[in-house]
Amino acid sequence: MPSFFSATHCPALRGYPGYVCKVQLRPVTDSGGTFVEWTSRWDESDGGVAEFCNPIYQAALQALKKHFS
Repeated sequence: MPSFFSATHCPALRGYPGYVCKVQLRPVTDSGGTFVEWTSRWDESDGGVAEFCNPIYQAALQALKKHFS
């Protein structure tokens, strides 16, 4: 894995205009783990963002944890 990875597109969410996310992965050298930073915003929103996004983040982080375990 490269020492740093960053992506600013979210192909799985193409059908949701206005959703912009950024995912960054960095190694944690003292433990051999990985630090994940995932930020997002809606350029346009009528509300309900947390209700929409939180299940996605939880599932994605669990998948990353499983993959890297």
